[in-house]
Parts: sequence; C-alpha cells; structure tokens
Amino acid sequence: MATFTVFSRARPQDLRAAAEGRVVFVREGFSWLTLLFAPLVLLAHRLWLALAAYVAVLGLMALATALGAPEASTQVVMLGFNLLLAFELSDLRARKLRRLGYEDEGVVIAPHRDLAEQRFFAAWSPRRPAPPAALRPSRASGAPVLPGAGAAPVIGAFPGH
Repeated sequence: MATFTVFSRARPQDLRAAAEGRVVFVREGFSWLTLLFAPLVLLAHRLWLALAAYVAVLGLMALATALGAPEASTQVVMLGFNLLLAFELSDLRARKLRRLGYEDEGVVIAPHRDLAEQRFFAAWSPRRPAPPAALRPSRASGAPVLPGAGAAPVIGAFPGH
C-alpha cells in the first residue's frame, strides 16, 4: 500500500470539475527513480532549487576529482546525495506546492494512484469561503441555534469554569 498526500488549489468560485483539475497527489516514501536518475526526476517535477543544488554538488565533486581526490570517494558522495534526494523527494514536492498556494486536503492510502484518486474524489468537496457576516443567520432572526452554541467551553468531560 502506498500513502498519497493530497494538495489542492481550488478557488471558491470553481465548479467541482475545475476544482478537481487543481488537485495534486504526492506519493510518500522512497523514490527509486530519483536514486537512479536524480537530475531527470528533479527536472520532471520542476524542482529547480534542488536541481541547482545537484549541479553544484556535481561540480564540486568534479573539481575535487580534478584536484586529486580519489574518484571512488566522489562517487560515494554523489551516491549519498542521490540517496538523500530519493528519501526527500516527496517533502521537496510538498514544500514547493505549499509555496505555490496549494493547501493540504488530506491523506489517502491505496495500492496505486488511480485508486487513491477514486477514493479521494468520492468523499471530497471543494472548500467554499465562509459567507459574509451580513448573510449569516443570527439569533435575533429566529434561526435555529445549535445546542451548546455560546455556552462555556468544555475541557475534557467537564465544562470549564
């Protein structure tokens, strides 16, 4: 089973179909493709800062080899960097999505992405903004009031005093 974190950038005026187009599923866990092909994966996900760091480390390792460092040690460093990226790819993607204005919508556990999408969209409804204060029902308007609304907060099993 795989775990997917779901991000959405739905706008309040979006219809459900448009909101579904702004949902991204990020698979959590180790990425074997990143371990083997780190620059290509970073490029595919448009993780420019991570790609720049990869190129910088690659350049430093080439410089170290040119200055006489054993090639085996620079290869171990690059393998270690690829391993770090393989473990952190999902976090890098999540951080990028949050920076772009996406919000966490939840987590879905499924064997593959298609089933994760089906499970998520079966229960999901896009967020709507709260109505303006002028449109909210008030007690004076005779609107029903939920039990406990306006009562003292409850701490544990007992009301707070």
